[in-house]
Amino acid sequence: MSGPRRWKPGWLALVLCLGIPGRAAAEPLSLTDALARALERDPGLRARAVRLKETQAAEQAALGRFDLVGELSLDTSTDRFTARDQARNAQVALDTTRLTVDAALTQPLVWGTSVRLGWQQALTDTDNPFRNCVPGVSSDQCYESRLQLQLTQPLLRGFGRAVGEVSEARAQGDRAVARAEQAAAAEALAEQVTAAFVELAYAHAELQIRRQALALAQAQLDESKLRVEGGRLAAAELPVVAQAVARNARAVYLAEQALTDRRAELAEVVGPVAEDAVTALPEARPWADGDADDVATQAAQGHPELAILDARIARQRAELIPLEDAARARLDLSLVAAQTGIDDEGFGPAIAALPDNGSHFYGASLALQYPFANRAAEGRLAETRLAVERAALEREGQARAIQRGAAAAWRRVQSAETSEALSRQVAELARQTVEAERKRFDLGRSTNLAVLQVQQDAAEAELAVARAAADRLLALASLRRQTGRLLARHGLRLAP
Repeated sequence: MSGPRRWKPGWLALVLCLGIPGRAAAEPLSLTDALARALERDPGLRARAVRLKETQAAEQAALGRFDLVGELSLDTSTDRFTARDQARNAQVALDTTRLTVDAALTQPLVWGTSVRLGWQQALTDTDNPFRNCVPGVSSDQCYESRLQLQLTQPLLRGFGRAVGEVSEARAQGDRAVARAEQAAAAEALAEQVTAAFVELAYAHAELQIRRQALALAQAQLDESKLRVEGGRLAAAELPVVAQAVARNARAVYLAEQALTDRRAELAEVVGPVAEDAVTALPEARPWADGDADDVATQAAQGHPELAILDARIARQRAELIPLEDAARARLDLSLVAAQTGIDDEGFGPAIAALPDNGSHFYGASLALQYPFANRAAEGRLAETRLAVERAALEREGQARAIQRGAAAAWRRVQSAETSEALSRQVAELARQTVEAERKRFDLGRSTNLAVLQVQQDAAEAELAVARAAADRLLALASLRRQTGRLLARHGLRLAP
């Protein structure tokens, strides 16, 4: 007569590695691969990547503020002068028609300076003898060429490099916020995927433990039936064993349902997952990156939510620059220098006359605009300053809460590591107890109830080991997210 199947030490690790017997093994899915798939397919992260590209495009657009600007204009006008011709005793109309072409290049500079180089060509055709353009020369047509250089410099409002680069600072602030939000979303997704992966691996381990317990109970029932037939065991003990078989069969069914649910949860974030793609909990070394104080410091430096707050505060401070500028008076200095060439024969001679015809123009202006009650600008400035101060205080409070959370997460990791080690000791003792109780049963010194009880205790101990290992992995994932290092732990990073 063959004996029942015995509880084998270390069977859990073997089952987790080999999967379910009798089924072709699927391509294994590692946690790193699952994370990479989730990062690639998550629509929220893809949307944040597009948002980041938007801010990069906006930054390029902000640099366009200092692009060279070209201007070209064409103007024409006619001036009619009506006079009385005494000789003919009649009214006469004297027309002056002017056609002007203006071309200019304007270069804004970072300090608020604007340099404008203009070139003008003008043709005047007149019937009015009093409007001849060349003194002493009677001509109906006049050709003018004018070269002008103008420099405008704000001395109060609009002055300074910070004011000149405020559009770029805004765009850079928006990009920093977008990048921090993308990193925070990626870390949160990584923790979600890690949890789904670990829970699927635990569900697989639970199913194998439940199936092993069912097989042992079934073997105990088969042996008990043989002993009843041989008169070595009372038939009254069979219902106890049958009840254990039914209880374990129900546990197997529930474990199968849980495994299906956990696989669906992982597939929701990483895509299709083969039936046996995840069968073992990922390896994870004990935490060795410092104590609670070290973790709190790391969280204060690398927590994704704090990075978002820092980027938003910097963006708000960039808004202070134009508001402070708007609260100032306006004082602008303008310098102009021009040279004009005039001739009655054509544009060529007019241009040739530019250097030596003695027609020069120099000018300077200083314009002041002083707001006696600039309450709107001053009010917006005060409001924004208070908003920056409030955001900094809120950030300080959030940092303290995050540091406390990181220290608590470190303690959960330590507790989970201790719990796992103790659970393994309990499981080993439970396996030894099963072996001892089976020997007593073979000698007729124990009962089915006692054997079933120790087998059930051993199964629960193995489940506790798997649960403790899973909890340790979840605690490690939470702690690494607190310090912003969960993706880096798996060698992953977001595309720049």
